[in-house]
Amino acid sequence: MNLPRNGRILVLDDQPSESAPLIHALSKYGSAVYSFSEFKKPELLPSSPFDSIRLVFLDLDLNDEISGPANKAAFAYKIMNSMVKKENQPIIVIAWTTNEDLFVKTKEYINSSYKAFVVQMAKKEFMKGKQYDINKIMEHIEKNLLNVHMMHLFVDWENMMHEAAGITVNDFSNFFAYPAKWDENMGSLFHKLAKARTGSQTPELSPQDVIRNALSMLTSTFIDTVEGKTRAAEFSDAVTNLIKNQSQQIPSDISAKINAKLVFSTHTNQIEFPGNIYEDIAVSGTDKNSLITEMTKEKTDGMTKEQVNVLRAELKNRSRLVFLVVNAMCDYAENKWRTLRLVPGFTCLEKYKKILDRTDSNHLSPLVFYGNELCYIFFDLGSVVSVPLKSIKNKPKVVMRHEFLVDIQSRLSRHINRPGTAYLE
Repeated sequence: MNLPRNGRILVLDDQPSESAPLIHALSKYGSAVYSFSEFKKPELLPSSPFDSIRLVFLDLDLNDEISGPANKAAFAYKIMNSMVKKENQPIIVIAWTTNEDLFVKTKEYINSSYKAFVVQMAKKEFMKGKQYDINKIMEHIEKNLLNVHMMHLFVDWENMMHEAAGITVNDFSNFFAYPAKWDENMGSLFHKLAKARTGSQTPELSPQDVIRNALSMLTSTFIDTVEGKTRAAEFSDAVTNLIKNQSQQIPSDISAKINAKLVFSTHTNQIEFPGNIYEDIAVSGTDKNSLITEMTKEKTDGMTKEQVNVLRAELKNRSRLVFLVVNAMCDYAENKWRTLRLVPGFTCLEKYKKILDRTDSNHLSPLVFYGNELCYIFFDLGSVVSVPLKSIKNKPKVVMRHEFLVDIQSRLSRHINRPGTAYLE
């Protein structure tokens, strides 16, 4: 198992003389560490818990004024809980103790809040002289946690992210000599990068927008570096065998939630942006019931017309009208758009999918978790509408990721430009 890099290891020990050798040993492996020991002084502890902690070395006797396994376990858990967000998962916790009762109680506390793999260890067994044997610690983890091979893969991937970010920063920051005018030259570089992304209207951008667009260019280079590292990576036999022999089916609700992560992004506060999906907006000439009537079948195999009508009526009551912004990203980046071009659609639960009339002029999303339910989103590519900029005041519900938006734009283009033919028979 490789160690996490970039500060994703937490050491909690009230004895600095015992934690220092561990920190030194981890540092030799290139692993940055958060370490705390003054647990009786809250002002010396973090004001908020850390993100992305993957490995915790937790001494279970953090306060010599507390006695009894139950009380010691509660205090150790309280400290860890104040340092590690519950969203951190999965996580490996190495519990330093020889007291079995204390270990069991602490493990119960931790597993009540975290998806954690908790391993009991005794410090003396993993030291060579006054130094910790990190290899022996890692071997012990792998021996006792046989079901964490995929966690190893996630740790390796996070390490690749860290290395790729470092390579990207090194590449771009080393173009100019330091320190002579380095700041000014880098500022000019950021303007050039922003111009490459947005076109000739860069002088009209605010400094904040220049930075955002320049960083977007850096992100593209970063992604290429990550992909290169991923293609060149070699993974352990334990992981590859697990992948090769995997036949476990993923429940549909989990698949839908994963699809939502792949299709949508929720990280936006821009009211007008390509890929935005809105609800609760009024667009002249578009209403949900008429759209559903036009985009559903009159009859389908194995169902009578009356049964289809019942499902259609239910769908009208159970669905939500949505609009997707399909403007080209370059028009947004170069501030060339004058209207928002919207494709209407509606949400559709699994039971109504059978009556949807799927053609080249519409697009059905994969099953996604959207609006707190499992559903599809069915878009009508033949009914693009335009509304003036600044006319929408609602924030988008989600934003469609770029590659999915481009796929819809491509299909929309084919629909608009498909050739017609005329001939006599």
